[in-house]
Amino acid sequence: MKSLAQRAASRLRRSLGGRDYDRFKGSYPDYDSALAAVGRERLAGYNHAAVAPVSYELMCRTELWDYPVLFWLERVLPDTNRIIDAGGHMGTKFRAFSSRLIFPESLDWAVCDLPEIVKQGRAQAEADGLSGISVHAGPEEIPPASVLLASGLFQYLDEDPGPYLKRFVSQPVHAVINKVATRDAEEVVTLEQFPGAEIPYRIRNRQVFERSLTDAGYTIIDQWEIASLSHTHPAFGKSTSRGYYCRLGS
Repeated sequence: MKSLAQRAASRLRRSLGGRDYDRFKGSYPDYDSALAAVGRERLAGYNHAAVAPVSYELMCRTELWDYPVLFWLERVLPDTNRIIDAGGHMGTKFRAFSSRLIFPESLDWAVCDLPEIVKQGRAQAEADGLSGISVHAGPEEIPPASVLLASGLFQYLDEDPGPYLKRFVSQPVHAVINKVATRDAEEVVTLEQFPGAEIPYRIRNRQVFERSLTDAGYTIIDQWEIASLSHTHPAFGKSTSRGYYCRLGS
């Protein structure tokens, strides 16, 4: 039989949205503080060979929250020969979207991610015999591109969107951003629980995030909420997952 404490914990998990209670741990003032709090027996951060393949097959699927992204990519891709997939893991969106979008023949799908993920991404692309995809370890490596996709990047990135977008050789004209964890109060950094690892996870202040985009010269043309990805932190309550389509200039 469950103890009173176990039953109380079960009720608390249900009231907080089930798996979210176990998914996030702690709250920290910044990214570095969260990283320093990772337990000794756990890997810290995403940049590890053992962490890179986690959920790879799931991420290669098209989910409901991808459809606003597909809507905007369908409109901007015909006018470009390169898309930057920032935080694109091992090319998962290239695989997910290749059957749902018509790519220009000369399109270079340029993935940008951490070194360990890049290493495995290149090996996986070669093993799969993929063409039309390149994998890079930093924004400065990628030739100019007019379109940027950042799906699931900014909750893990220790950088605001405006400065990050300015790091590319030239600022992308179109930015399609998805799965940004936001709240209307002060930012919270927590630790997301992965198998064998803990990853700093930023629940950003919405106004600060959007201001960073506009300060970098972008106009927010469209935005949407993703209810199924709007998680709950046990101490700070609900967050809202958001997506954006932004265009450089007015």
